[in-house]
Amino acid sequence: HIAVANATEAALWGEAMSCWPCGELKYTWMSGSRLMYDAELGAQSREAANFDAFLQRRGVQVNQGMEEALQRGHEVMFRAREGYFLVPSSCDAALRARLGIPKL
Repeated sequence: HIAVANATEAALWGEAMSCWPCGELKYTWMSGSRLMYDAELGAQSREAANFDAFLQRRGVQVNQGMEEALQRGHEVMFRAREGYFLVPSSCDAALRARLGIPKL
């Protein structure tokens, strides 16, 4: 799944949702690019002889910097071992209040 902190941008794909991963979480994001995949990435990756080095140049971050990624508005690709559930963004504040989680 790909998460983005910008509800307006998320709504381009349908109703914006708050995503709640369950269980162990693994994630990655690109510090050098707001998007996980874009036209430039596609073209460059086909030309790259060493894909790992290419990803390093794009600033790939693995399992670190989630808060920074979301604050900067970057997409984050993640996998949650036990899955995840989605809550309409209109219900997010009420859910956070009920769980005692501070508002972002």
